[in-house]
Parts: sequence; structure tokens; C-alpha cells
Amino acid sequence: MPACEDTILSWVKGQGGSATISDAHSHAVAKVGENFTKSIEAENRGRFFHRNLGYVMACFAMTIAVIVGVIVFGGLQEQDIKIMAGIAFACFFAGIVGDADPSCFFQL
Repeated sequence: MPACEDTILSWVKGQGGSATISDAHSHAVAKVGENFTKSIEAENRGRFFHRNLGYVMACFAMTIAVIVGVIVFGGLQEQDIKIMAGIAFACFFAGIVGDADPSCFFQL
């Protein structure tokens, strides 16, 4: 059994063969998640869970180029540009808020 799977299985066995995932056990579940991620990183020699800044910057540059091209050559009306700006702001805001704590959108 791979080390990453063994991390989770040993935690479940330590819980008596049945693990409950709830708010009451959130710290234990988070710790197992961290250990699982560390196991995968160690097993795969750091090939995963790394930020690829070059790809992100290239995609960002292409996105900007497309937006500028659409605005300059697309024959957009003023209303269309305002809609694009509103959507861009909403996406930026959702990215900031969503990055902070994705569960905040699902709480009742």
C-alpha cells in the first residue's frame, strides 16, 4: 500500500475502524489531510503541489491580450465594456474571497 493511503488508513484504524468527518473533528481531519499531502509529496519527489508561476503568468498575459484585442478590434459598444468590467470585478472579488475560506459560501 502506498504511504499516502497508509496515512489515511492508519488514522481510520486509530479511530476504531470508523472515522467521523464533522466540525467536532475538524482539527484531526485537517491534520490527516496535511499528512496525506506530505506523503504524496515525498512519494512523488515533489512533482505535485507546486505553483507553476511561469504557466500562470503566460495564461495571464494571453488573457490580457485577448481582452485588449476584443476591446480594440471587436467593435464593442460602451455598454459591453461596462459589462466586461463588472464581470472582471466580480471574478476578482470571488477569487479573493474564495481563496480566503471556500467554506464560507456553504455555511447556513
